[in-house]
Parts: sequence; C-alpha cells; structure tokens
Amino acid sequence: KQFMIIKDKEYNWFIQGFNVPKVSKDKKGRMLSFYPTIYNGADITNKIIKLDDEGKIEIGNTKYTITINI
Repeated sequence: KQFMIIKDKEYNWFIQGFNVPKVSKDKKGRMLSFYPTIYNGADITNKIIKLDDEGKIEIGNTKYTITINI
C-alpha cells in the first residue's frame, strides 16, 4: 500500500502518501525496489495533500490520471 485517497465531510478529496522502504525482500528472498509517490510532480511521501480536480499520480513507471467529478 503506497497511497490512500481520502474524502472529508465537505466532499474535499485528499491523497496521503505512505512511507515505504527503498528496498525490501519478498517471501522468496528476492530484493524489491520501491519508489516515492509523486503527485503532480511533488513527492508526497509522509504527506497529505488536497487533490486538484485533475491530477497525476506516479510511482516509478506506473502513472495514474485522476479526475474528480461531483
């Protein structure tokens, strides 16, 4: 789990980036690399940021585009 999307009572949306290790071993002893959570170009590791109506989340080579429609 690398990030979480949160909604408050006023329908404001936030993203929380979790702290993850840079490397870790899986159950088979293989080394795994982790990357910081990037939201609109900024590292949000250990932060909670209000989401824009449109934004981009990047973790390594994985990219998500989000749009908030209420």
